[in-house]
Amino acid sequence: MIGGPGAFAMDISDAKDAGEFMTRKLVRDLLASAPADAPRFRIE
Repeated sequence: MIGGPGAFAMDISDAKDAGEFMTRKLVRDLLASAPADAPRFRIE
């Protein structure tokens, strides 16, 4: 998944890791679109 501003790549060595990859991607996308003064939370 590469293309455009903010593009990145993550290595998936097993198909079962795809769910975690998509979760991390969604979180990154949401945080990138948040206003600068929005509260920040750590997701573990």
